[in-house]
Amino acid sequence: MEELDLLSVLKQRVADAGVDVPVFLSLANAQKAEECVVLSFGTPGQGDVFYDFEEDAPLRVTVICRRISELQSMRDASSISESIDFGSLDSDNGSYEVSGLEKGRPRPMPWDESGRWVWLFDINLTIERMAN
Repeated sequence: MEELDLLSVLKQRVADAGVDVPVFLSLANAQKAEECVVLSFGTPGQGDVFYDFEEDAPLRVTVICRRISELQSMRDASSISESIDFGSLDSDNGSYEVSGLEKGRPRPMPWDESGRWVWLFDINLTIERMAN
């Protein structure tokens, strides 16, 4: 099987949205990265494996936009969400195909310890991985 490239596809959607801040997989230290986008992967659900060894895997990704300006945080979350609506999350290297996608609306996070404004949304997707 090819290496799963979902992270690089999601990073490309952030770039396509015109959001020009670092992208992390864990919430960055606010002193080192004042503003950022975080792609937080939730625990995957139970997948299905079929007789031909094809696999369906449910995944959850939370997209977190942390900015000094609340308006910019809201704009970033909305832009990334739209980029996902109008762009594909299918693999660039053929390692998976998206067979299902549900996306929540961007919403504010009640409070961030760093003193930054945070808007976020969730993506629930099902990917199909093909056996070699």
